[in-house]
Amino acid sequence: MRLPPERRRTWPWIVLCVLLAAATASSWIVASRARTEQQRAALSEPPPPSVVTARVETGELVDEIVLEGVLGRENTVVVKGPPAGGVRPVVTSLPMRSGDVADAGDVLAEVSGRPVIALKGAFPAYRDLTAGDTGRDVRQLQTALGDLYGTPVTGTFDARTVADVKRLYQRNGYRAAESEPEATPDETPKPEKEKEAEPEVVVPAAELSFLKRLPATVAAVSRKVGDDAAGQAVLSLASGGWQVTARIGADDEERLDRAGDRAAWSMGDGPFDGRKATLRGIADLPRTESRQDEEAAATRQCTVRVSGKTAADARVGAGQQVTVTLSRSPEGTVVVPVSALWTGSDGRSAVTVAGPSGQRSVPVEVVLTVAGRAAVEPAEDLPAGTDVVVAFRNGTPDGG
Repeated sequence: MRLPPERRRTWPWIVLCVLLAAATASSWIVASRARTEQQRAALSEPPPPSVVTARVETGELVDEIVLEGVLGRENTVVVKGPPAGGVRPVVTSLPMRSGDVADAGDVLAEVSGRPVIALKGAFPAYRDLTAGDTGRDVRQLQTALGDLYGTPVTGTFDARTVADVKRLYQRNGYRAAESEPEATPDETPKPEKEKEAEPEVVVPAAELSFLKRLPATVAAVSRKVGDDAAGQAVLSLASGGWQVTARIGADDEERLDRAGDRAAWSMGDGPFDGRKATLRGIADLPRTESRQDEEAAATRQCTVRVSGKTAADARVGAGQQVTVTLSRSPEGTVVVPVSALWTGSDGRSAVTVAGPSGQRSVPVEVVLTVAGRAAVEPAEDLPAGTDVVVAFRNGTPDGG
């Protein structure tokens, strides 16, 4: 097939352009490879070494441990329902809520229509009391009633004690429990005017909750209205000074041991922020089925006592940080990255200062290292903002 005349005229020009482009590319490649021996030697050498620097700072370096804890009180008492008996113990009222404050004479809960009343005492009630009974538990009851009504402490459940027990129940809207008069087999006819024996006041052990410290804060309510209360924890009361419990790992506990008496305890974020504190003790965590032995061994629980008055927003169970200061450098200390430190042949530490006139070594004494930073005492003035070498690129300045 023959090309049209106009295409026959442009074809040679196209071929010529292609040949010229190929020749230009070849010339550029040849020229790029045509270097002198000196040029090739220079290109084969590694680039000169350079340094990475960091700025010197001044300030206070602090080595501390921050623990996440929970607020509580020194004393916790669990109030339980009575054991199962003739009447099924059921929670019928819960006048107290978590965070409420209970004092002597207050009703903590109602079980099967009967109150559980808080009183101050050293030990729990262990028997029902009635008129004529004697003993240390009677004295404890009289002492508690004495705080409210001035009841004399005689050690005998006498008429005055009976009267004050009735007052205790009446103030809360209840009648004191009474015993049923015992039936006698005596069939002798009684005079018409002879009165029937009056029932005696009884104080059931299950209706009094003696607490060593009052007032106390309701830490938790464990049951709800309608729940079975037979021997079950109904609520817990917390009293005494405030404290924080927090978990501490094995590494932090080892650091704490090394610090010894130098460790300073204080409260961090939380209701008691800024308050001083003291370590009360460190103990093993209770092992549970869900916690492996290794985990329990690696983590323990420390208890820290809070100093000062109660904070306005403090409540049992609230989060509270604890800060343990292990060591701190003086204010205005020179601080450099740990990577800037090196040890000379004489065993002394030093830093390399980089400046316009070159590099020089400055001996330093390390005071404290924390999280990659070091507080040092330099042998000469080392102001803030000075550049110190922390690394080298492409080897070291001496070619190493």
